[in-house]
Amino acid sequence: MSSLSVLTPVYNHARYLEAMVEAILTQSRLPDEFLLVDDASSDGTWPLIEALRQRYPLIQGSRNPTNRGVLANATSLLSQTRSDYLYSASSDDLVLPGFFEQAMSLLEAHPYAPLCCGQAVWWDEETEEQYVGGLQMPQHNTYLSPEECLVYARRGCLDLAGHASLFRTDALLKIGGYREKLRWHCDWLALYELAFRHGICWVAQPLAVMRTHASSYSGTGTRQKAQHDESLVALIDYLLLPSSRPVREAFAQSGLLALLGYPMARHLLTDPRRWRLLSGRYLGFLLEPLLRTFKMGRGIVRTLREGGAPRTAPSAFDLSRMRPKKK
Repeated sequence: MSSLSVLTPVYNHARYLEAMVEAILTQSRLPDEFLLVDDASSDGTWPLIEALRQRYPLIQGSRNPTNRGVLANATSLLSQTRSDYLYSASSDDLVLPGFFEQAMSLLEAHPYAPLCCGQAVWWDEETEEQYVGGLQMPQHNTYLSPEECLVYARRGCLDLAGHASLFRTDALLKIGGYREKLRWHCDWLALYELAFRHGICWVAQPLAVMRTHASSYSGTGTRQKAQHDESLVALIDYLLLPSSRPVREAFAQSGLLALLGYPMARHLLTDPRRWRLLSGRYLGFLLEPLLRTFKMGRGIVRTLREGGAPRTAPSAFDLSRMRPKKK
């Protein structure tokens, strides 16, 4: 029987942690191990982990004497797991009912698929607005080949999100795991690299909720210009490696790097060695907001956005348990 690990580094997220843990441990298919590491928090995270361990013996908790950072902890946890599948759970997110059971069932049926993804929900902590993505993806559970993934990517609707994805452990390790130089882009690259190399399983319903707030890992990181630029350059350098050629070509053909906005465009456009990652579709996606603003290029926009369904739409899940616990 296949096994599943959930891996979660935590830093000063005591106010979110209990809801995240309860969502994991009330799944219809429970994980076989749940590894929580407190990264030297100062907000009461460790006493809460100890209390949760008393309530849920499945939890294995550990504590770092000094802060190591999200990726160092994620890499360490990945090296510890021996399970067939893994889910990397952010301490401030929430899985929805049936996620693990559906994802593992599809992966068992398609042993060549390296991961299973599904529709993802984003919840704004300040406004409590929520949106679900992936609406232009297939409307039924299925396997998508690398070629099919590229078709969806070229349409601008291959919406893969780490919080709504479950990896086959050996597949993630074969591509190098979490590349620390990429920082907050490391799981994003892993998702799309595996999709373009081997395809994905797809669940046509929301699987998990990401909380958007100012203190999130990616939110904090992208505001640090020097580190953000370093991570973008590391991503470019990786895609330009000879061993990355199939992935590089898929990124170029799909225009996917336009999702990383003008900071990425600055690095690509100013260095001729990087122009191999450019395409007309990339430039079209990059300029689409401008084209819409000036009511120009409607034919270009129609070509880029094939299909009538929106990519995202408001959703109405009861996410009251996402509200932070008061200290």
